[in-house]
Amino acid sequence: MSAWQRPTDFDLTPHLETLEAMIEMERVLAAEERQRASLLHKPLDRPPVIITQQNDCQPTNQSLSLPDWPAISYRQAFRSPQHLLVHELQQVYEGLLLGDDRIYSVGVNFGAAIGPSMFGCEIVQFKDDLPQVIPLEVDDVGLALIRGGVPDLNAGLGVRVWETLDQWQAWLAPYPRLSQAIHLEMPEVLGPFELAGHIIGKDIFTWVVDDPELLHDVLQVMTDTCIAIASRFRAQTAAPANIHYRHGCRIPASAHIQDTLAGQMTGQMYRRFAARYNAQISAALGNVSIAFCVPNERVFRQLSATSGVTVIQCGEDIGPHFDTCLQAARERTNGLIWSWTTQRSLPEVTTGVIHKVIAPDWPTARRLAGQPGE
Repeated sequence: MSAWQRPTDFDLTPHLETLEAMIEMERVLAAEERQRASLLHKPLDRPPVIITQQNDCQPTNQSLSLPDWPAISYRQAFRSPQHLLVHELQQVYEGLLLGDDRIYSVGVNFGAAIGPSMFGCEIVQFKDDLPQVIPLEVDDVGLALIRGGVPDLNAGLGVRVWETLDQWQAWLAPYPRLSQAIHLEMPEVLGPFELAGHIIGKDIFTWVVDDPELLHDVLQVMTDTCIAIASRFRAQTAAPANIHYRHGCRIPASAHIQDTLAGQMTGQMYRRFAARYNAQISAALGNVSIAFCVPNERVFRQLSATSGVTVIQCGEDIGPHFDTCLQAARERTNGLIWSWTTQRSLPEVTTGVIHKVIAPDWPTARRLAGQPGE
């Protein structure tokens, strides 16, 4: 029996055939080259631009408004690998219709729940929301669990992740263009502080002050776990060296870290409780990218100076600090992926950044792509 434990007769074939007929490999390769050059700060006439209704700094579970594509609810997607694949492929279809500079990728999107579930956290999923994590009771048993070393990577949601990656590769394999153009995304590794925060809950900020040595012990286990998850993915999918794909982007890094919780600390605290562990992941895997959706300029500078960080993914909240953040990134030759909404104007830069333009609806997305109204 599949780890999903819910067989389905949902037919993927017509949707895969539609995408196979639409993909133009020349455009795919041109988008990959533009993204590669921009994140390395190479001279370009313009930066790569992705136009999408999906905001990376919001829960990535919504069905996009697209013509002639099935609206798969996340509740359906969470319960079936076929439905989840079609839900993920909506972003590929959106890009094909708009002709933007995105790279095509799909991920087993269980949000922040994968790592915590391996440590025994209960996972609940309501309506069309991403799975939520119920933190462990931090008693003697809980502490023993989270200080007991890297967990079984097949525990919790893990087995569904690894099984689904194999299934998706098999389903895409008969389609030459799809199997070449669509990349598998790494499961949400989170990063040491973020992973610990989901397992421990709000007490993590108390530990920063009251029991820092205990927190350091826990963060080391989290670091080793992040490395193990990323390494398992890279081995299972034969991922190319120092490259991963995420939300339409080709990122020159071996793993991706979320630092939203850590970004709420001071720069000094970030250096003590986040940067040092992120650097360990980078040293083990080669390099990392980091998502940072908090308007904290001091932490941004600490983050950009972390050894092995190649790309920083930023949300709209850094908009007022964009020029400062871009300069800090340039000093370290970090690339930026910046999501912004149509209420802001596009900064006048031609390289060093991938712009993700968040459209509120499909007609706006078409207009931004220079397409006539329907």
